[in-house]
Amino acid sequence: MVEQIRIMAETAVGLVDSRGGEAAVIGALAASPAEKVRGVAAFAVPIVYAGDLDAQLKGLRFTGALDGTWPRELSVTTLHNLIITHGVEAVMPRIRGWIADPDPAVRRLVVEAFRPHGVMLAHIDELKRDPAPLKALLEPLLDDESDYVRKAVANNLNDIAKTNPDTVLAWAGAWLMPDASEARRWIINRGLRTLVNDGHPAALKLLGYVPAATLRVTWQEGTPQRVAINQLLPFAFDIHNPSRADAAVILVLLMDEPGKGDSRRRRRYRLWQGVVKAGETRSVQKRIHFVDMTRQRREPGAYHLTVTVNGETLASREMVFAR
Repeated sequence: MVEQIRIMAETAVGLVDSRGGEAAVIGALAASPAEKVRGVAAFAVPIVYAGDLDAQLKGLRFTGALDGTWPRELSVTTLHNLIITHGVEAVMPRIRGWIADPDPAVRRLVVEAFRPHGVMLAHIDELKRDPAPLKALLEPLLDDESDYVRKAVANNLNDIAKTNPDTVLAWAGAWLMPDASEARRWIINRGLRTLVNDGHPAALKLLGYVPAATLRVTWQEGTPQRVAINQLLPFAFDIHNPSRADAAVILVLLMDEPGKGDSRRRRRYRLWQGVVKAGETRSVQKRIHFVDMTRQRREPGAYHLTVTVNGETLASREMVFAR
């Protein structure tokens, strides 16, 4: 799909004869009532302004603020690729000021483009090795009024945590002052989601999750021993908090499943996250839809299910899948 859009952009630009005409192509595409056509404008920018980084960045600031998911996401893709091509030091000083733009779409554009991993994009290895430059980009947006921007900041932090967990935990520890806003707390909680799902002790402690030993959690019967495609897998738990203080709790399911050949895959599902009040017993129910994934079919064989409570193993069970 991305390659098709790139060909469309090259074709549109190639239909005109002069530089002025090429530049007008971006405006014409951007003015289209069709969202996907507006998206093509983002891919036309580096073609029209090849060799002129400043003009390319200016063009992407324009396309990244257009209405619709396609132009905004394709602007992120194009800007992300420019960062890889030219390097963080060449691009970041030129667009750091975008985080103060009154348009949340522009603020979000720069944050998403600088994600070390991104979504279905090449990685920015430079930032995976050293994410330090991202702190000055993300820190001013921790209390941003836009949910659109806050989600982007959290996604960027989550990316950093995958390869540099200690860095993100150090930043988060400094940012979570007692009077931290709800927006900031949400960003940090969301930004540490991979570490929390992995049971990272420091992340769980920072976010206030109590040791599992202080709780009494029972995994009720009902998980099937055999499973079929399109089946809903039921999970039920009783969580008792015997202490005199409220307890933050997170239940995570680790599904170890067959892959191709002798390989195994591991998926994580958040079953429940919340607070159990002092002395309270909370009943929790969750159903997971067992289906083929978009890019991966479920393979037949033994599926090992392990449930963790605040990062510590509660119990394990096994089910079998056969087509």
